[in-house]
Amino acid sequence: MKRKSHKPTKNMELMVLKASLKRKARKGIKLNMWSEQAMESAINEFRCTQSGGEVPHLRQIARAWRVPKSTLQRRVKDKVKGHCHVSGRPTAFSRKAEDELADLITLLVLRIQCTLLCVHGFQLTEGQVRDLASEYAKKNGITAFSQSTQRAGYYWLQGE
Repeated sequence: MKRKSHKPTKNMELMVLKASLKRKARKGIKLNMWSEQAMESAINEFRCTQSGGEVPHLRQIARAWRVPKSTLQRRVKDKVKGHCHVSGRPTAFSRKAEDELADLITLLVLRIQCTLLCVHGFQLTEGQVRDLASEYAKKNGITAFSQSTQRAGYYWLQGE
């Protein structure tokens, strides 16, 4: 019995070519290239059109304001709040809480330097800063860090 050689068909070749083009097309795409003012205006136009009794056309509004349709759709359906850029994982602390924690750590370092009558040295270690952040979070009811280790993570400190 002769064995047939496996030749790729035209259809299979076309599928492989399309898949490789899709991968190449995604590489290097810039995200969040729209302006926040345009997004806010697009959301307002959608809501005004909707409250006026007309059916708003999401695609047309997105094109007019040059914002991504899917992003506008998520914000109009209140899956994402506001009109600002939101990428990545949510942060452990709000901007205000993070500023307050930074002020507390700075104040603590200054107190350490004053009591030791030393201008140089005696800074907090990374572990101490992570412990302080975890303590601060616990006292403010923020559950962003590991309960088992009782300290903020390494990547939180690095800002990643």
